[in-house]
Amino acid sequence: MELNWTTFFLEILNFLVLVWLLKRLLYLPVKEMIEKRRLSLEEQLQKTRDMKKEAEQLTAQYTHRLADWEKERQEARTQLEREIAVEREHLLSKLEDELSARKKKNEILDERKKREQQEQCEFRGVEMGARFAANLLARVASEDLESRLIELLMAEIRDLPDEQRNVLATISDDSQNHTAEIASAYLLSEQRRHDLQIYVNDLLDKPLAITFIQDPKLLAGVRIKVGPWIIDANLAEELRAFSAAAQKH
Repeated sequence: MELNWTTFFLEILNFLVLVWLLKRLLYLPVKEMIEKRRLSLEEQLQKTRDMKKEAEQLTAQYTHRLADWEKERQEARTQLEREIAVEREHLLSKLEDELSARKKKNEILDERKKREQQEQCEFRGVEMGARFAANLLARVASEDLESRLIELLMAEIRDLPDEQRNVLATISDDSQNHTAEIASAYLLSEQRRHDLQIYVNDLLDKPLAITFIQDPKLLAGVRIKVGPWIIDANLAEELRAFSAAAQKH
């Protein structure tokens, strides 16, 4: 079999054309497509890496933020507990003050109540004493007791200081018509009237026209009146003063 060089060269030419066509129409597009695919994969891989890095950063930030939140929460809780404790102490102190004030008020009210009860008891005792003294003095009132009261009065008049005597003299100067009035529970004897007139004139240092009257309401004793000046030495006035003092007490 002879070698046909023409056919051989044509086969080689065909092979080269085929290689060129394959390279031109298949290899280069496939290579280009593979390159694009590789670039696309690398881009996606880079995006994945970027996303992973971003996710890691976000995770770190989230973890850090969680730690910050936990710290803030703990600080807020501590602050709240501190404020609650302060408010609790304030409320307890306020409550103690209110309880103390209420206790003090109750003590004052109790003390006032006890004092009022004691005053009522004392007043009742004084009132009973006043009634007893009034009944007793009303029973013991007599001419003899009146005579003793007059003697005590004259003794006090005799011992009056000069200052009071001067005041009484001035009052008697202003009295109308230089008159005086002596009231007694019992009818006075002439001698007793004479003695009283001498004492009054000596006290006022001038003679006065004295009127004697009888007033059984005096119980026992006398009342001397010279102008606006009045001196009582009788049981009725003593009982009235005792009763007034008891009511004032």
